[in-house]
Amino acid sequence: MSYGGNVPRFFVFEAFVQFYLWMPIWVIYFQQRGLTLTQIGVLDAIGWVLMAFAEVPTGAFADRLGRKSSLIVGAALLSASMFALTADVLSPVFVLGFLAWGVAYTFFSGADAALLYDSLRAEGRVGDYPRLAGRLMAVQQTSNGLGALVGGWVATYDMSLCFTISGACAIAAAAVAATLREPPHRDASAPPSYWRTMVEAARVAAGRPVVRHLVLLGATTSVFPFMLAFMALQPYASAVGVAVWTLGPIVLARSVATVLGSLAAARIAGRVGPGAVLLASQAAIVLSMWLLAALASPAAMGLFLVVAMANGLARPVLSSLLNAEIPSAQRATIISLQSLLWTILLAVVEPLVFVVADTISIAFAIGVAGTVFAAAAALLLALWRRAAIRAASPLRGEAGPTG
Repeated sequence: MSYGGNVPRFFVFEAFVQFYLWMPIWVIYFQQRGLTLTQIGVLDAIGWVLMAFAEVPTGAFADRLGRKSSLIVGAALLSASMFALTADVLSPVFVLGFLAWGVAYTFFSGADAALLYDSLRAEGRVGDYPRLAGRLMAVQQTSNGLGALVGGWVATYDMSLCFTISGACAIAAAAVAATLREPPHRDASAPPSYWRTMVEAARVAAGRPVVRHLVLLGATTSVFPFMLAFMALQPYASAVGVAVWTLGPIVLARSVATVLGSLAAARIAGRVGPGAVLLASQAAIVLSMWLLAALASPAAMGLFLVVAMANGLARPVLSSLLNAEIPSAQRATIISLQSLLWTILLAVVEPLVFVVADTISIAFAIGVAGTVFAAAAALLLALWRRAAIRAASPLRGEAGPTG
């Protein structure tokens, strides 16, 4: 099998891993089992902190022992956590499963994009990465959407089955990952030590302003759309009177919107430049969050689709820009550094949003979060653009990473 043969197999792997039957009901599931939003937020925050500590070591694991091995381990751990979450709430098995749930994804966060990029690099097809990154997001979001649709139906019978079936899908993902061919990802003949790999990755990220600001921008601008999609959508829908059984179709529609955005990302960025795409997408997310707070009605649920499409446009562009700036030997680790920052931010944002939601309302909490996001995104976009101009990094045109 050629390295290019990894691409379709990797897409199948992602389809299994991303088949989230629990997505439209997990907050409601834990609430029905006796947890408040604040308790869910605090418990989730502990999981995010654990993920933060795991991000860089698991990224270095992928760089040292292989992207393929990292995907297999992550899928196996994800499967175990899904089954554990059906145990009694706050029992040792449940708590361990909840914490392992987040750690499992740290084995994917740097290794997945790195495996795709390095497989294409080995075939001399790096120019295909923006297009295939968009397709990868399309596969992920399609699987998310179908999983949510099926999960909404399964949940009417037994919500715990959503976790059990997802655990079985993760086992299938591990089997698919075992068929991948490990792509070359070393720029030097002798691999550096474990710690040297991480130190060098941190040095590259800290010493190059363009990389530094892209890492910060990618982490910050992903937190709020993720929080809206995975945490806030369910309690918001309940607060405005949307029936639980409709959450599956709503999440599916959100996934379709993300797919449309991701598929169009490379073409739009090639025409107007990545800077314009990033600016417009973040503005759309901020405006949608403010309107969700102001309207607070079933009709406002459509704004979640706007956020999804805008996020779908931004993520492949950010990924392409970052991959074009970093060396292969540290690619998975630097991407994991970005995920580390993302995780730390989410560990702070989610519990605060849920505390405000329990105290005032989920709509008010989303509005406050939108204001914070507006300030952070504006600052980081300005810093990245200034650094890119100074480094003579192309912001548009044929030479650009998304052109």
